[in-house]
Amino acid sequence: MKINWLITMLFSIFLVACLDQGPDSDGNSDTGNQDPPMDDNNDDDPADTPPVPTVTISGKLEYQDRIYNANGFISGNTPMKPIRQVVVEIVNTDNEVIATTTTDNLGNYSVEEIPEGENKVRIIAETQSAAGQTISVRTHGNIQYSVSKTFTFDGDNTVADIQLLLGERVAGIYNMLDVMSSGFEFFDALSPDHIQLQNLNIFWQYGQAIGSYTCFTTSGGSCVNGPGVYVLSDPFSSTDTDDFDDDVLWHEFAHFIEYSLGQTESPGGAHSLSNNQIDLRLAWSEGHATYLQMAIKTWLRATHPERLSIPGFLATSHYVDNKATSPVISVDYANLIGSQYRNATNEAAISKSLWFLQDRSGIDVVWQPVIDYLSGNSTADTFEAFWDGLIATRNPSSILLSQWQSTLSERAIHYQKDAQEDDNEIVDAANFDCTVTDSIYPATCINGQTGYLYSQSTVADKDMYALSLTAGVTYQIATDNLRNGADTKISLLDVNGNELLDNNSDPLVNDDAFDCELQLGGCNPLHDGTHFSSALEYTPSTDITVYLLVQSSSAMYDDPTNYGYLARYGDYDLTVTAISGP
Repeated sequence: MKINWLITMLFSIFLVACLDQGPDSDGNSDTGNQDPPMDDNNDDDPADTPPVPTVTISGKLEYQDRIYNANGFISGNTPMKPIRQVVVEIVNTDNEVIATTTTDNLGNYSVEEIPEGENKVRIIAETQSAAGQTISVRTHGNIQYSVSKTFTFDGDNTVADIQLLLGERVAGIYNMLDVMSSGFEFFDALSPDHIQLQNLNIFWQYGQAIGSYTCFTTSGGSCVNGPGVYVLSDPFSSTDTDDFDDDVLWHEFAHFIEYSLGQTESPGGAHSLSNNQIDLRLAWSEGHATYLQMAIKTWLRATHPERLSIPGFLATSHYVDNKATSPVISVDYANLIGSQYRNATNEAAISKSLWFLQDRSGIDVVWQPVIDYLSGNSTADTFEAFWDGLIATRNPSSILLSQWQSTLSERAIHYQKDAQEDDNEIVDAANFDCTVTDSIYPATCINGQTGYLYSQSTVADKDMYALSLTAGVTYQIATDNLRNGADTKISLLDVNGNELLDNNSDPLVNDDAFDCELQLGGCNPLHDGTHFSSALEYTPSTDITVYLLVQSSSAMYDDPTNYGYLARYGDYDLTVTAISGP
């Protein structure tokens, strides 16, 4: 369980605001190297002053980590981990920085020609990725963190080890730095020739209770310090902090990747694992972010298992958000079941689908479309856009494609042909006899016929149905139970493909049975299965066969920027009912 830590500085370790010019922990100012003041006493010959002996100092910097499993933090399992690749400064009693170095991957450092006597070793909460990006942990006042400890060096004392313990409250700062550094390493390993990420600021402050989130704006609101990852630390009310929640941190790192790559089309807003009616863009952003933390852990287990904060038996598909006084959020996406985790409008379904694509075909299969396709894609960044990129970048065999489609179908994401295909044209239409032989109404001819509006080409899919109708009978034709972001449009055509007319000489076409723009607050929830459905009525004057065309609304194709919440694909249920007769 998490506990409320007091901000205690053991071993004379101080948390300081490390600025170019500003107060150090001892109240003095860091002003950098300066020339000594001029000496007006001409009687003093500098040659008579013996030089101060120097020594080579070295040490190992470590922080105390917290290991967790599916049930939360494991009591007593708090190993020391290296503070790796961070900036280390040696500061003299005049508060001058006299040397600077960087720790290696084991937390070791060494500096030559340090004057004997009292000096401070200052650990700056900043590192650089292999590609040169700066990663920094800062306060909510945008002040960089650092930790200092004072040592007295001489010929017998040249070792300056520092261990930051959990009780000092600063250990989490360096855990966040380490976790994000691993994220950068993952990105560089999988995409060395692609666009580089931006610099990353991590904003954390003891008592900050807003939550953990990634900010893409430059000012205002909860993003007062500009773009970066903001990390929860609320020990006072909920006793919940995220500085040791690696899964949460990598989830936010995934959002940072979105920002760096220009894939930030999610509108944000409320979301949950069991909500399968949210905006397609939001579902993708959250689902992909949760998946990516699983991918990072999988990569680390293969390359640097010592950096993980989970035991070897815990599957990397397991997401854990540790809490102290409330239940731990613990989800194994590899074994996630339930009808609420379905469709491309559900973040959990996306996370699980991506995980199984990785499990069957490798991380790169999932990663390549994100890097090579989504950034330059004209449509909104959604799961269907990812799928298009997957097909375009991998060109799978029919067998492999079938396996992938099966994976998606397990979550009711149907990016495949339906049972009526190919039925795009009148000559290929599926035939349904809807003639009426008695006067019992309503009489249902087609009851929830499922169709998938999916095309593996750039040409939109069309579903054509041939309906045999009886003269004088009024038929209601409707799509309903829309899924995967579908927005249907239906039209009634004659045998020549011309639109039929109603009694007012209007074309028998319907785009939205429920007009969201006329509703107070619009459509909320967005994808409840009815808002973008279609419905019309038709009474033929003679016995006739008409052709029903079901297709996606043109809005997504015509204006993907403004209609990114609509799918080009998606599925629907079709119902045709004779509601009254002559």
